[in-house]
Amino acid sequence: TKEVVVGPEESLYHQAMVVKGCHFIPFDRLEAPFRCTLRMFQWGYDLPAILYPVEEGIELLTNEERKGSIGEEGVTVKVVFDTPVRGIAIGQSSVFYQGNEVIGGGIICSKGE
Repeated sequence: TKEVVVGPEESLYHQAMVVKGCHFIPFDRLEAPFRCTLRMFQWGYDLPAILYPVEEGIELLTNEERKGSIGEEGVTVKVVFDTPVRGIAIGQSSVFYQGNEVIGGGIICSKGE
């Protein structure tokens, strides 16, 4: 957009984000809130969070994001971090872990709070 936005450093931190196109290995669909860690940066440190099914995170989704939230493209989940995270980037991959085991992942489509 060729637009530069200047603001305070705290505006770079977000408590939550929405991840689309999620696929899970141990289950087909997220039925209830699920505690895990996730990685979304190339340096890949663990970020503790809770995943919520889209029905519980619907207030973060636009009408366009709700379309196709379940289907062949995967499911949409809301991620709420234990502490705010700096530098969430829409379009990046996010991978969910339980210990050292990959349980799924998707693409970041929005950030919130």
